[in-house]
Amino acid sequence: MAPDVEWIETEAESIPTHGTFASPQEVLESVFAKVPEYFEQFELHPELWLEAGDDVIVTGRVVARTRTGRKLDAPYAHVFSFRDGKVCRNDNFHDTALWIAALS
Repeated sequence: MAPDVEWIETEAESIPTHGTFASPQEVLESVFAKVPEYFEQFELHPELWLEAGDDVIVTGRVVARTRTGRKLDAPYAHVFSFRDGKVCRNDNFHDTALWIAALS
């Protein structure tokens, strides 16, 4: 991951990982470290990878179970941009209605 990464999650404030993050440390603390706080199981199942120059688009499904026992099975799309072999930008697209329902 590039030191000046731009990591963009959903804008939906009711999803714990919402926001835009500007360093690997921010991504670690605000995205990856939050997942186990809310989910006891969390898996990404990629289905399609598309490469376009320095960009890679990955679509698939997130399959998870919250700490309260609710299930999440929702589509996602991640758009990764690379510079010098490192992720410099990631745009995450989720079905926020399904996420909010599982987390409520």
